Amino acid sequence: MRKKDILCNMTGDHNLFFSYSIKKLTGRIDEYSALVNFLPDCKEKSFDIFGSAAACFGMPAVQYNKRVQWAGPGYRMLMYLPLYEKWCLSAYYAPDGAPLFWYFDISRKNFLDENGMPCTDDIFLDLVITLEGEAVTLDEDELADAFEAGIVSQADVDDAYAVRDRIIKSGWNDIGLLIKFCAELINGFDEPNANGCSWNFSPLRPGHELDGVPGCENFAKIEPLIKGWSDNKKYRIETADGTKLLLRISDANEYARKKGEYGMLEHAASIGLPLSAPVSFGFCNGGKNVYQLLTWVEGEDLGAELPCLTETEQYAAGLKAGELLKKLHSLPAHKNSCGVSSLPKDAEPWEVRFFRKVQGRIDFYNAKLRNTEGVPSSPDAWERGDLTVQYLIEKKHLLEGRPQTFNHGDFNASNLILMPDGRLGVIDFNFYNGCCGDPWWEFDPVNWGGEVNPYYCTGLLRGYFYGGPDCTGWKQPKETINPPHKFFEIFSYYLAYDALAALCDTSENNQGEPEEGVRHMENVFNWLDGFKNPVPNWYLKNLYVQWIDGMPCRLKEPFDFSFLSKYGRVFKVFDDQDSGNICFGADDGKSKRFVKFAGAPAARISMTREEAIQMMKKAVKIYTDLAHPALANLLYSEEIGGGLACVFEWRDAYYMGKQYPQSREKFMRIPIEEKLKAFEDILLFHAHAAKKGYVAIDFYDGSIMYDYEKRCVVIYDIELYEKAPVINRMGRMYGSSRFMSPEEFSLGAELDEVTNVYAMGAAAFELFGDNRSRSFEKWTLSEKLYETAKKAVSDVRADRQQSLRQLIDEWTA
Repeated sequence: MRKKDILCNMTGDHNLFFSYSIKKLTGRIDEYSALVNFLPDCKEKSFDIFGSAAACFGMPAVQYNKRVQWAGPGYRMLMYLPLYEKWCLSAYYAPDGAPLFWYFDISRKNFLDENGMPCTDDIFLDLVITLEGEAVTLDEDELADAFEAGIVSQADVDDAYAVRDRIIKSGWNDIGLLIKFCAELINGFDEPNANGCSWNFSPLRPGHELDGVPGCENFAKIEPLIKGWSDNKKYRIETADGTKLLLRISDANEYARKKGEYGMLEHAASIGLPLSAPVSFGFCNGGKNVYQLLTWVEGEDLGAELPCLTETEQYAAGLKAGELLKKLHSLPAHKNSCGVSSLPKDAEPWEVRFFRKVQGRIDFYNAKLRNTEGVPSSPDAWERGDLTVQYLIEKKHLLEGRPQTFNHGDFNASNLILMPDGRLGVIDFNFYNGCCGDPWWEFDPVNWGGEVNPYYCTGLLRGYFYGGPDCTGWKQPKETINPPHKFFEIFSYYLAYDALAALCDTSENNQGEPEEGVRHMENVFNWLDGFKNPVPNWYLKNLYVQWIDGMPCRLKEPFDFSFLSKYGRVFKVFDDQDSGNICFGADDGKSKRFVKFAGAPAARISMTREEAIQMMKKAVKIYTDLAHPALANLLYSEEIGGGLACVFEWRDAYYMGKQYPQSREKFMRIPIEEKLKAFEDILLFHAHAAKKGYVAIDFYDGSIMYDYEKRCVVIYDIELYEKAPVINRMGRMYGSSRFMSPEEFSLGAELDEVTNVYAMGAAAFELFGDNRSRSFEKWTLSEKLYETAKKAVSDVRADRQQSLRQLIDEWTA
């Protein structure tokens, strides 16, 4: 069912206004509009400064599933359109008011038509958020078809995916917050008309709560920010002159607390900390609310960005975060709710203050958990709980004499902003409680029940004690860059308290689900080996990262890279290759070069440095023999820096391998026809290699880069390719198991062109399906092409295509 058909069915006899761009079978775009008023005076309403509209009406709702289904009467749909965004949100509700799912239509733009009515110019790509919190991208095939037909440009495609990513990163896939936001919209509606429809041009302004905020008449855009669990309402503001601000609205009874928080922000901003700096503060909405107007920190949520970074980049981000936290802890604590001063002389010692909290959790555990039939239910959970209580009592002395400084209160990656210049900014000081605490209590490695990012957290601890990546002259020997043992002893005490608090608080249903508390207790117990080792097992004590022209490079040990200055300033490092080589982008001011170096103690090297150098020397001949448009252009090689450097022509290309998440994600979003062309180029190169007598060893997605300017693949890693005949001399050969045939695991087996057919079939599943399951359900191309790829990855050699040329012919037939 096309979007036009869905729109007709959704509108029915109801008074719905909306505009979609519809892809016709002819490949053209037509505008379909149903222009009817929700209310008799709808046309007289005008868009105000808040630039948003919403509607709610009864309808036969679409239920999200693999197929389009229809529900009966009583279902409702909420539609929300922010004029300043490139998406429209539709929320669907069952007759009992239960939410079904949320649907984001991504658009080129949202706008007002000639009648002053809100419209959206749909651009095919859609995003569904399910009740389980899964973000499902829809209609990628339609977007690709539109690109192929020339209906949309590459810029449109990139922008559509960027909008999709921004929706997720902004927190719209958080079910609890999404439900809350939509409920607030509905509460701000006009009375429904006879058809059960209601309309509101400015649902973000119930009760005129922004009245009294200085300059609000110049607010051109207001975007609600739903991420986070505080009771504050948060908005991203853009003024008429383009200035961006953050606005927080709280109940008036929080005045004293918010005033204290505002004072601390003033002090923090005065010493140059990168944060949302104060602009103004006071009452609004006739004294019913209190506002904080702050500067906007431009950038991306670090918590959302971390999975997209390489492991080395995650570590570097942790170093920056640790250095920033150290600066925050240099701030004194509040003496009272309005002023800033050093810690009051009569303040309770930290060991008294904190152990009161500990004792409260212990009492709750013993009185209401340990002696009941409730959560946790497993004997192991009770054993871990008892040992945690015992540990907290026995190690109470660790709290003695601890200093008290300013605490941010919620210093986690999602409250840090990765700014365009690479620095980190800190936001959301609303957990600040007007007091202070042990600075080492501030380290929060993970949310309850979540998984630790070992690279980020290791960097966080080291950056706190030794400084961040700006300290490029780090001279500490490798064995001294880990935090002191005393820190880990105290840190493990706070981890134990957090585990008990999670168990108690989630069991009371105050925060989260009971299972989260049980899981977090188990995690902490495992991290600390049952409290036998204060150093968490996720801490990477042997991790070594070196800085080259300000760029991080992960190694096994220090290495002198000063020779790289011959090629220019290093602006990019690729240190995550299984081959053991490290690659660099270097710019001498006249031209850029791609430098592949063998001989450094690379972190992932699986051979000796001497073996890596010899392998690179052999590769020079291979690059010469296999010269091809899809192969990197080798300019020259030379012995230098105690190793061997191969210098290639620089291409603005990005790795497709899983170890580089950001560039891989970008490649996986290119239109299907372009991806097909890339795959066919890979096939043709390997057919060319086979004709030259070579067998591809260690081919995988990390061997491939993609040039977005020239729209073609670039293959770099061919060091292990060998002339036939090739015999398996290792048992398990080098390579990624996702791409390796059975004979590459069998000692003495012959490896040949049929082996490479398997690798090419695996590449097809990597690009167009799921290379783990290789199921048809996750395949994105035709059934015929699926059968071709499935044949190529047969475990039985005789069942595969017997040459790469045969595979190409079947694939392109």
